[in-house]
Amino acid sequence: MAVSTEPAPVGTVRAHHGEGAVWDAADGTLLWIDILGRCVHRTAPDGTTTTVGLPDDVGFAVPQEGGGLLVGAGRAVLSVGLPEDGVAQVVDTPAGPVALRTNDAGTDPAGRVWFGTMDRAEEEAVGALYRLDGPGRATPVLHDLSVPNGPVWSPDGTTMYFTDTPTGRIRAYAYDAATGELGAGRVAVDTQGREGHPDGMTVDAAGNLWVAFWGGGAVRCFSPEGALLDEIRLPVAQPSRPAWGGPDARTLYVTTSRKGLDADALAGQPQAGRLFAVVPGVDGHVPPPAVRLSDDA
Repeated sequence: MAVSTEPAPVGTVRAHHGEGAVWDAADGTLLWIDILGRCVHRTAPDGTTTTVGLPDDVGFAVPQEGGGLLVGAGRAVLSVGLPEDGVAQVVDTPAGPVALRTNDAGTDPAGRVWFGTMDRAEEEAVGALYRLDGPGRATPVLHDLSVPNGPVWSPDGTTMYFTDTPTGRIRAYAYDAATGELGAGRVAVDTQGREGHPDGMTVDAAGNLWVAFWGGGAVRCFSPEGALLDEIRLPVAQPSRPAWGGPDARTLYVTTSRKGLDADALAGQPQAGRLFAVVPGVDGHVPPPAVRLSDDA
């Protein structure tokens, strides 16, 4: 595909709070969610989109080995069969002092799913980052989070990147892909002073980090050492998560949101909530699908 640095809308869906882009290589489509619209979209490169509704706010959707999805809905993680194989609960995270929901997820090189929880009202730092260890088994690893985003892994699987968005810092943790254990952490990118706040992210084949900046109208690329390498501007203020996809993993898809925008703001950015695609001219990296869980996992 030819290089194009100008993001173009894909399909016709306009989400209220678009998020969670992830490429399903087995199906050749992009999965993305509308958190407040309570649905999962599956969009082909030509823009054709099918939609599945869920019973609660959707925090993430990732493809499973062998078909179907793992979906965060409310506090729970669900196994969703497609097109009509039903919905089953995998795990329900603990209730907290305020109403919680899932937010963002990623699969590590071994296919383990990590996902966050957060205060639905976005007021209290009571969320956590969980590792899904099997049916009914979600292990909290990081605590006292406000708006968890990521995690994503370096292509060699030795580093996990993660941000609690309001902090303005993206952290890198040493990672043991064999055991799923986190090691020492450090600040990989300090985004304070840049326009917007770090939201969802992905890595390319070279290990560089591509980050959506909520309120900043851009996706920015950083080296593993934190140097700014590139910036892609979008015609909307609230990009939420980038993901590599397409048959050659060189298309960067970006979800966006119109959450909280008033009539004047929407008039100035009528494409808010659309899915965009851009081809920056680098090789991307697509994470593996989630391993299919069993009781002895």
